[in-house]
Amino acid sequence: MSAALFSSSKPHYRRAALIGTGLIGGSLGIRLRERRLVGELVGYDRDPAALALACYKGAIDYAAPSAAAAVEGAELVILAVPVLST
Repeated sequence: MSAALFSSSKPHYRRAALIGTGLIGGSLGIRLRERRLVGELVGYDRDPAALALACYKGAIDYAAPSAAAAVEGAELVILAVPVLST
């Protein structure tokens, strides 16, 4: 892949949703923010502590009250939940 894809000053997605803000989801959120790939990153997690930590660490811009609210208007949706959680 080209280096330009990962070092843009303009976000590739205006709004993205991150469902699951634990270790994997939180790490993805931080990298997306560092690389400026998303403008606004909204998160949702069933675990309020994981969601609060993701906000505190800057992995997401803000927390949504539900998965449906998080994905509303999102151009990119990332599911980072354990396989057996569904």
